[in-house]
Amino acid sequence: MRLGQLARKLALRPSQIVDFLAARQIYLEEGSNAKLKDESVEDIVRHFAPEKLQGVVVYLNSEIEIETPKESEASL
Repeated sequence: MRLGQLARKLALRPSQIVDFLAARQIYLEEGSNAKLKDESVEDIVRHFAPEKLQGVVVYLNSEIEIETPKESEASL
């Protein structure tokens, strides 16, 4: 998930998420298009909007399923 996308889902400014991650010594590349690790996304949602955690986890799982067929096609 991208930084800007998560910020919109949680109604936050991207800088709030960047500051939260920096406090945990997790640093991102510049810009709202920076890719977040799934573990970081879960930590961010737990901190800022725990009531939305289930929806985000479902989204992350569906995103993984979408990427899997592409990887298997590339190996053919």
